[in-house]
Amino acid sequence: MFKEFHKKFGEGTAFDLDYGKLLIIGLLIYHIFFQASH
Repeated sequence: MFKEFHKKFGEGTAFDLDYGKLLIIGLLIYHIFFQASH
């Protein structure tokens, strides 16, 4: 699944560089939302 996703966008693209930031931001938002829901 990830290979197909990676193949779609390719390497060295702007999206590839921002993917790490996007993942971290997503985890932070999820963590905040998860704590707020409790």
